Amino acid sequence: MGRRSVSVRGAASLVVTIVLIAAVLAVRVQTGNTPSPAGGASSSTSAATQSATATQSATAAQSVVTSPAITPTAEAVEACGSSARSELSIEDGVNPTVANWTHASQMVAIGTVISIGPARWNTADGSAPAFTAQGNPPGWAEIYRPVTFSIQRTAKGVAVTTMTARLLGGTVNCYTYSLYGAPAPAVNGSYAIFLGVSTDSTGFTTTQLTLFDAWPVAADGTITTPLDGTLSVAAFVTAVQAAP
Repeated sequence: MGRRSVSVRGAASLVVTIVLIAAVLAVRVQTGNTPSPAGGASSSTSAATQSATATQSATAAQSVVTSPAITPTAEAVEACGSSARSELSIEDGVNPTVANWTHASQMVAIGTVISIGPARWNTADGSAPAFTAQGNPPGWAEIYRPVTFSIQRTAKGVAVTTMTARLLGGTVNCYTYSLYGAPAPAVNGSYAIFLGVSTDSTGFTTTQLTLFDAWPVAADGTITTPLDGTLSVAAFVTAVQAAP
């Protein structure tokens, strides 16, 4: 897992790279925050409205630290022709501490993966968005897989028994969307999960949360965190509830 630093209240900038066989085009989508000297982005959190908090959390949502690129199948390569290797990728992140992820998340819980669905675009109906004249998808476009959890314990947010979130990454036809260091939950696995607002053509949305990170819960009930050591579920919940 990568090690990048952003202030706890900071928002990571989003870097989207689109790789085409005929040419390599780089598109940088930046938030309105001013980069800090450390390479992160700083912003002040306003308590005036929930939307301001949601916007900050959504930007931090892009700090998912990630997984290997997913490549199209041989059948997809043959069908896509010269566009077969088109790829979108993101590399961004915050230090994955309990406090940082809790601050960025709308919901933190302990859950078990019930299912992971097929990849789709983050449009209303899952179809491909309208591409630019240069053949690039719009800056908000992402590919994700719906992942459904059975929730055993909620540490932050509204308690539910089941929920479906967005697991960023996947391949739809000729396009692959990949993230370096992203969570990689498996069906029937138990995890400490962090979820926050998603983005689509409407902007930020909480209709379906995005899975920021997923830390495996071992058979003995312990959670090995990237930076906070090994915690029991009870200690993890306490740490989440104590986070600023």
